[in-house]
Amino acid sequence: HQITRQRKYPPMPHPRAGSVAGVNNVQNPISLARAVMERSPHVMLVGKGAEEFGRTLPRDAGVDFQPDEYFWTERRWNQLVNVREEEAKQQQNNSVSATGAPKKTMVQ
Repeated sequence: HQITRQRKYPPMPHPRAGSVAGVNNVQNPISLARAVMERSPHVMLVGKGAEEFGRTLPRDAGVDFQPDEYFWTERRWNQLVNVREEEAKQQQNNSVSATGAPKKTMVQ
């Protein structure tokens, strides 16, 4: 006897999904993604299109935009400076070792 099982999944009346990517100055991108899900026929909006959509929403959608300064913190700035300094040191060390050691050449 061979037993087969079939699983039937109930159809979803309306699959719900919403997402955004590549947006700037959106205070809370999750609110914008939720608005994409609830207030548009789309599943994903990207970049300028997502931002333009967000700016057309009524205030009750909870999508706010902030200037660049809003997102700046001294702690994160210092982290960036430290990473850049470490990368510069590594790059300098790599170029010294690459040019400091004589290359072996094969004579044919």
